[in-house]
Amino acid sequence: MGAIDTQAALRARIVWPCRAIRAAAVAYAAWMLLRVGGFWSDPELVARAIAGWYGGQLALADAARRAAGLGVSLTVWAMVVAAVLAVWRLTGHYLSGRVFSVDASVALKRVGQLGLAATAFDLAARPAIRALLSPGPVLDAHFLARWVRPEDLLNVGLFAALWVLAHILESAASLSDEVEQFV
Repeated sequence: MGAIDTQAALRARIVWPCRAIRAAAVAYAAWMLLRVGGFWSDPELVARAIAGWYGGQLALADAARRAAGLGVSLTVWAMVVAAVLAVWRLTGHYLSGRVFSVDASVALKRVGQLGLAATAFDLAARPAIRALLSPGPVLDAHFLARWVRPEDLLNVGLFAALWVLAHILESAASLSDEVEQFV
């Protein structure tokens, strides 16, 4: 009976944070989709923004180029959606009481991996979109300042930390399972 009470107490303490994380993840994906769609649907905004962000001449924001840019941006968004689904699965493990399980650790690792992949793809997409939309060289003396933003480094650090933490938790959960089977 004590184990059941402990599980119920644990669930009661984590239910609202898990639901809040789920809601925040879904809201972020929806907000990102609205921003991407709004940006790529306005040719003048695209032309000004690309020129402002990356310097040089106004972008060539015809419909075909904007559609290609939208496709690249939606690929990043799809990776974010995959990360949101991984967060949903992770919190599902937590809500089921499997907080320190191998399954939960694997789900947390997947969140870190998908976050790193989305960040890396987003970084690679920037010069590709610039080359697609604006004349002039993509690589210049200000390459890093134009393509890598401080929030990218924060994202890499956070997602890498999640991945490492998940690896540690997975190792601990595996060891715990082995000890439990031995006893």
